[in-house]
Amino acid sequence: MEVELRAAHTGDAEPMTELFITVRHISMPYLPIIHSREETLRWMEHVVLKGNAVTVALCSRNLVGFAAARENFLEHLYVAAEAQGQGIGSKLLHNAMSSQPGPVSLCVFQENKHARRFYERHGFHCSALRDGSQNEEGEPDAIYISRSFQETGSC
Repeated sequence: MEVELRAAHTGDAEPMTELFITVRHISMPYLPIIHSREETLRWMEHVVLKGNAVTVALCSRNLVGFAAARENFLEHLYVAAEAQGQGIGSKLLHNAMSSQPGPVSLCVFQENKHARRFYERHGFHCSALRDGSQNEEGEPDAIYISRSFQETGSC
């Protein structure tokens, strides 16, 4: 599968929103649905796209993934279910990390074992487990940090 990475633009908000909602529904069915599609679209337009360096992955002109990072923190990395396992997430992750000046950290839901294994394979280690009080879904999460920076303990 030929993958093109490019910087996101405002026209990507709709397909990014659809991808975000669909991937969460398929891969994380345990998450509560907190926001409507319209609220999620507004958040994508005004928060994600405006406050982060966002890269999209395209296959045959279709958006199949995106990554958003800022200040050494990976805010989001989503790949369409049908495109997972083809290296797209790895390309997005490497691209996002290369644009950050230092070690990268991220949060992932503890129950999302697939994502946790993905990050561990890419040189991240779990530095803390949290009870869910820091995210709006109320789901326990884990903080991961790139292995090049190991000042914290491990999970």
